[in-house]
Parts: sequence; C-alpha cells; structure tokens
Amino acid sequence: MRGEAIIGKAARVNLLALALMLPIAMSAGYAYAGVEGLIGGGLGVGLGFGFFLITALSVTLVSSRAPKLVEAVVLGGWLVKLLLFILIFAALRDAAWINDVTFALSVATAALLGLAIEVFVVIRAKGTYVTPE
Repeated sequence: MRGEAIIGKAARVNLLALALMLPIAMSAGYAYAGVEGLIGGGLGVGLGFGFFLITALSVTLVSSRAPKLVEAVVLGGWLVKLLLFILIFAALRDAAWINDVTFALSVATAALLGLAIEVFVVIRAKGTYVTPE
C-alpha cells in the first residue's frame, strides 16, 4: 500500500469517526449544558478531527512531488495548524456561548480518537516504507 493510500484510508476512517462522534458529543453536550454544551461538543469534535484531516489533505495534495517538498508541507502545515488552533482556543477562552467542559472534553476525545485511528491504520498497512528505485 502506497503512502497516499495509507493517508487516504486514515482520512476516510477519521471522517467516519467524525460523523459518528459529532451527534454523540452534541447530544451529550446538550444534556449537560444546554445549547452552550451542544455548540461546545460540536465545535470541539470538529477541531479535534480537523487537525488530522488537514494534515491528510495537505499530504495528499503534495504526495507525488519531491520528498523534500512533502516534508516541508507536513512540517510547515503542522506549525501553521498549531498557531491557528492556539489563536482559536484563545479567542474562545472567554466566549459565553460555548460550554468550556464539553468543548475541552470533545476536543480531547476527538484528538485521541483521531490519533488512535491514524496509528492503527499505519500499523495495519501492508507495504514498503520506501519506494524502490
């Protein structure tokens, strides 16, 4: 299995997990804190899985290019995502329309689940780690 196929499979499984976890987090958030919890759960799941899906998209777009470009895109993209997420979290820190507990729990759960999915997909992939020349 080639690198693009592995990343694509991880992205598909993450999208499926996002689709399954989103209504659960929003329902639990609503039950815990009303509308603010619903928003916190939905936004948290979106941000948690978004981190992985943005990486998968960027790698897929440049995977057929030179390895140095792929490396630069992955590392540069990770830095941009990290800064963007810090800004988003800072902007939402004092937001009254979002419940902090449901937001934090859904971000953490989505991030851990997304990481577990990617690790599982990569470990189960059958293929070479380098492209034979």
